[in-house]
Amino acid sequence: MFHEVRILNPDGKIKQVVSSDKLSQLYWQQFMDGENNISLVSTGKARVPTWVKQHLDRKYPEFSNMNFS
Repeated sequence: MFHEVRILNPDGKIKQVVSSDKLSQLYWQQFMDGENNISLVSTGKARVPTWVKQHLDRKYPEFSNMNFS
């Protein structure tokens, strides 16, 4: 349940009134947009931060030329 919202200007006078129906409509529209943007498909590969890879390459140079594809 959403309550009516009154937006005031800097003088304290009512600038705009947003009804509870409009707030509900905006909320559910944003919710549905967010739900539609969720993807269930992932690449399956996590990206390793560059600084971690560089640190490990310096620490274990014998493994830095290997390809793990």
